[in-house]
Amino acid sequence: MADPLAAVDLSGPVDTSTSGDGGNDETVGGKGRGRSFNEVVGNLAEAKASLDSFVGSEKIGTTTDPLWCSWCGTQQSSVLIQQKYLARNVYRCAGCAKLTVRCRICSAATSRHYDDGDDQSLCLRCEGTVTAWSEAADLHDHVEKSSGPCSWCFAKAQHSLVQKNLVRRNVYQCDSCQRRTLPCRRCKHAFARGVDGYDEQLCLVCDGTITACRAKEAAAAGSEATHGAEGGDGSSSSSSS
Repeated sequence: MADPLAAVDLSGPVDTSTSGDGGNDETVGGKGRGRSFNEVVGNLAEAKASLDSFVGSEKIGTTTDPLWCSWCGTQQSSVLIQQKYLARNVYRCAGCAKLTVRCRICSAATSRHYDDGDDQSLCLRCEGTVTAWSEAADLHDHVEKSSGPCSWCFAKAQHSLVQKNLVRRNVYQCDSCQRRTLPCRRCKHAFARGVDGYDEQLCLVCDGTITACRAKEAAAAGSEATHGAEGGDGSSSSSSS
């Protein structure tokens, strides 16, 4: 893609000298260059318009025309939720609520966006996973799933595979709370919380978080029971007296 500022020549100093008849004869780059100061200002305005076009004029919350989604395999509108200048904008599919980016080849579909920034370059059709979008809908109906306790919502739920990795852990999405999850590295049957930029290694049971919470709840319950018993003893002693 061509640089929108490449055609703007701002080299050389600005000469603000005036002509003998008192008229303003400002030039850029010294006398003899023939480019007035006003022409440079006009070029800057033109360059700004080109830059706006280069990065895109969409604003946060803008809704796109219906595009084929590489997550759910249906044609849905998407809402811009994150505007970027050095990478593709991030959208949320109105059909499945998952995050997408525009396909690098076609303009009719979106690719999958992942929290770790390793986005899918092409849509399912352009990368050859499917030859028609009707196949993508069937593919979505047969998503690989795994069952286990979720460290986000604490429910024993189904987790849908969203990113299959060879070295790192596979990435899932909890069907109950729609949050990013990954298999716990210790127990293997529960799911740890996936956070943008950092994925937790262990589920809440294996890292001791749930055990600690239960201990606090038990301690609090025991304290309330003790206070209740003391109150009961006091009332009985006063009535007996």
